[in-house]
Amino acid sequence: MINSKFTSVLVTLVALPVFFSNTLFGQSKQFKTKVWKFDTNGKIFTTPVIYDRVIYFGSSDKSFYAVDADTGTLIWRFATGGAVNSGAAIDGDLICFGSTDGFYYALNYEDGSPVWKFKTGGENVYDSWDYYLSTPVFSEELVYFGSGDKNIYALNKKSGEAVWTYETEGIIHTRGEVVGGNICFGSFDGNMYCLDKVTGQLKWKFDTVGTRHFPKGEIQSSATLHDGVLYFGSRDYVLYALDAETGTGIWIEPTPSWVIAKPIVKDGNVYVGNSDGPRCYAYDAEHGQKLWEYRLFLNIFGSALVSESEVFYPSFDGKIYALDRESGKLNYTIKSDLAEVNFANIFTEERKIKKPILDEARAIGHYGKLYDLLHTLGSVLSAPVQVEDRLYFTSTDGALYAYGY
Repeated sequence: MINSKFTSVLVTLVALPVFFSNTLFGQSKQFKTKVWKFDTNGKIFTTPVIYDRVIYFGSSDKSFYAVDADTGTLIWRFATGGAVNSGAAIDGDLICFGSTDGFYYALNYEDGSPVWKFKTGGENVYDSWDYYLSTPVFSEELVYFGSGDKNIYALNKKSGEAVWTYETEGIIHTRGEVVGGNICFGSFDGNMYCLDKVTGQLKWKFDTVGTRHFPKGEIQSSATLHDGVLYFGSRDYVLYALDAETGTGIWIEPTPSWVIAKPIVKDGNVYVGNSDGPRCYAYDAEHGQKLWEYRLFLNIFGSALVSESEVFYPSFDGKIYALDRESGKLNYTIKSDLAEVNFANIFTEERKIKKPILDEARAIGHYGKLYDLLHTLGSVLSAPVQVEDRLYFTSTDGALYAYGY
């Protein structure tokens, strides 16, 4: 059932798929060989950035790392005062990221030397499943990001000084998406905001439908722009497609659970997974028609990686599922080291959560501790990344993995 709150902005009611930068050319071989593994001392929630054969990523151990992509050797490490749970962005000689200490940092990407840091109003988490901080995005002379203080920031990328801020009514842990002269951010207040990049003036905002349990329709999913359409998901179980110029609805597609992952669009299809479903989907991008779905064992929070022939979906069970793009059928899986080692500690032989674990979660009335336990499977909560014949991904076991053919 489509909530009437949406009908005033809905142009067509059809389902469609999405894509963004996680798209690749041909794929025929399987990534079955672990080439190397780099360990940190904390969970890793975000997608690594690869530039000039170096991998950059943060960890919950309060550090940001630069690692050689070929050998897995540490190049440099930068310590912050909190968990580095944002992705990173590179522009010129700068690499920028955020930390739960409330600062956003800009470093020289070659040697990790600090260039500037900016203090926000402080970080906050919405709940136990709010794993990510806002990944910064560069556009021309500014860098943009959201914060747990409910503000969207635009800084001068060279000096780190604030050019403008825009206050919303919710935590903002999404990555901004540049739409021509504007930038769009989703908020936990349930609104997608479109602001002028230069002035921060509101151009439009779109209010999600909401559900009985999540009436705000909290937006934890970053948006993807493709051919003038903005695609994103929400905790109201819905995948949205909006006219990026006006914020008017084009279509919506209900799913069985939260849509946390950033949708990925390629060749007229949108690829996205949902949380408790847990299902992977391919939709037609123009009309929202579902092309196929594949059910996984545990939740999907991370975005897909899409090649010419396959789609790679990360999962809470510590595995990456390589599916055929045309049919959605499973080709093979890639596993973190703990995916099977710790499985028997949580699940029965029938693949059910063990009763004492479930009873404890029900007794305290909260499942956050249960999901922390699932992290011991080496959950993959971010998008995998491919460069040539290597596939890289991070895990809640604290490791960065490199797999080859």
